[in-house]
Amino acid sequence: MKRTKLSDRKLPDYSRGEEIMNMVTHIVGGAVGVVALTLLKSGVEPNPNADVETHRFTYALYPHGETWKQAGTVQESYKLNQPAYVLPAGTPGKTYSYAAVDKSNVILETVKQAEDGQGTILRLYECENARTKFTLTVPPTTTQACVTNLLEEPQQPLTVTNGQIPCTIHPYEILTIRIG
Repeated sequence: MKRTKLSDRKLPDYSRGEEIMNMVTHIVGGAVGVVALTLLKSGVEPNPNADVETHRFTYALYPHGETWKQAGTVQESYKLNQPAYVLPAGTPGKTYSYAAVDKSNVILETVKQAEDGQGTILRLYECENARTKFTLTVPPTTTQACVTNLLEEPQQPLTVTNGQIPCTIHPYEILTIRIG
């Protein structure tokens, strides 16, 4: 799965800055007034021919005139690394999402079948250091939901009403929810 590494270089008053967005395997660094982007880092021992091939890189500079949170840099990085694509079915102008959240600082990162085959696992995280109440929208046929640990073991039941699940997530928390 593609991920994004953000490097926020901001002015002292935090009012604006720039993000360097790229795949997580690359390293961003630098000093005052200088930005360095390492595109490929590989060793020559024990194989001196390691990584001798064609490499492709994706990165972007995203300047913003407000704080990184207000600029939506996390959402912009997902747009860079997960471009939209068109399917040959559906109705023009109609949209569909299996699951969605109503707060921009809560990121629905993963949708997968549960390891035991019983239900669907949704993994979310909070990206702005803020305790947040949000609503998770799931298929209307969903009748049960629960918070699980990372091993997908049930921890706490959740209320499902007409495909809506009210939730709370803590700052930078990873939240795993099983629906069925």
